[in-house]
Amino acid sequence: EGARLSNPAALLAAAENVGWRQHKGYALRTSALLRYRLAITYKPMRTLVVAICLLIGFTALNAAEPSKARVLSFVLVSEPKLPDAKAFRADLEKRLAGRLKISDMEADGQKVILLRMHGGTVMIGLIEAQLPKGQIDDLCAAAWYWRQACEATAAHRAHIVASVLDTGLDKLDANLLLTEVVAALMDANSIASYWGASLQSRDAVLRQSARMSRELPPV
Repeated sequence: EGARLSNPAALLAAAENVGWRQHKGYALRTSALLRYRLAITYKPMRTLVVAICLLIGFTALNAAEPSKARVLSFVLVSEPKLPDAKAFRADLEKRLAGRLKISDMEADGQKVILLRMHGGTVMIGLIEAQLPKGQIDDLCAAAWYWRQACEATAAHRAHIVASVLDTGLDKLDANLLLTEVVAALMDANSIASYWGASLQSRDAVLRQSARMSRELPPV
């Protein structure tokens, strides 16, 4: 059935099982995609706990199924808020054009949106803080294709975690789905997508997602 927003205690327990600890500077590893250093104090942790525990909790609860792809990206935003959940779902369904179905949605109205898809979960979580200093400095400086990258990303006040967890999709299709999810998050509040070693402006994400396919995945 998957974890639910209505049972935060179970999510906390799942998170503890994979080594979650509430202290400054804890490095979170997610499927070897990145090391995400939470250089913040305990009080902001209370803001993060639902989103991060969902992410780790789903990973822990499905650890026995290593063949299922888990992919993760960040969206940098100007203001600490998620898009309207219903509008986000409608945009994503329009982008998917029937290729994949959303069977269920949960949202707390502020910090978390969960979509049940293809036997797994798409998780959207708001982090009400900037990325830790230095996290994207090197990337924006090296972004020759986006000359305003450093100036633009410096203005972000919060970021959104977007993840596709344990669906029945293969790695390529999971990444294509995550690209559509990120594109659906690219409203007027968004600045950029940060995915692995790639930093892309809102306009670039929208252009790439519009023309991608299994034969022509986004670079």
